[in-house]
Amino acid sequence: MNKALLKATLKANYKLWLIILLVMLMYSSIIISMYDPNSMEGWEAILEMMPQELLKAMGFELIEPTFLGYVSGYYYGFIIIMFPMIYISIMGQRSIAKYVDNGSMSFLLATPNTRKTIATTQGFYMLTSTIVLIAIIAMSILMIGLTAYPDDVEFMKFFMLNVNVIGLFVCLSGIAFLASCMFNEIGSAVGFGAGIPVGFFVINMLANATDDLSFFRFFTVFTLFDTDLILALKPIIYLQMMIMYLSGFIFYALGIRIFMKKDLHI
Repeated sequence: MNKALLKATLKANYKLWLIILLVMLMYSSIIISMYDPNSMEGWEAILEMMPQELLKAMGFELIEPTFLGYVSGYYYGFIIIMFPMIYISIMGQRSIAKYVDNGSMSFLLATPNTRKTIATTQGFYMLTSTIVLIAIIAMSILMIGLTAYPDDVEFMKFFMLNVNVIGLFVCLSGIAFLASCMFNEIGSAVGFGAGIPVGFFVINMLANATDDLSFFRFFTVFTLFDTDLILALKPIIYLQMMIMYLSGFIFYALGIRIFMKKDLHI
């Protein structure tokens, strides 16, 4: 891994990362401010007046009448998935494909850095920046929960919820990075690197919207991130978590290997 390249990548992308972080913090503060443990029945009554198919598609549901159940349903069901997915979609094409497409990869390869070093550095930044993004959000929610609703925060459940959502994005970011390493054009990298995660997301929304389409959930990685099972601490979540992490690391390793071997035409 090259520290100079890592620093340059951080400098080039920190504004995007910071914008996504601030937007997610804003939404989390709004959602948390609407939580009132003494009036959850009124909140549910309001939601019942809205289109139920839309709410189900977006994963909005009260899993448990607690702070953790509320946050899991109304933040981890949609917001914490949508914005990091925007981030990895953009970072995917910026990591490798952008440098190849605009010709600047030739300058990087003219330095003592090998292809493996370049790809490993870019993959490391993409993976760690995504994990840190979600971890900061999780810590902010945890601190608010422990301060305002200490009896409603079950640490083990909250920990597993976030370990699993990070696993989901290890997998999705791995797909985006793999596409960036495979294709020399930004268009193709975006089409596959962003198209596949977004496609999974849309399929998952369709599966949630109605029971008639529920079988679609078997065609998306989002099936492995089930907040109901996580909050119930079902043993199956450990297998699902392992699959997400292992798949993501394989995608990253495969992307690095492909970039090392392929013709770049630069």
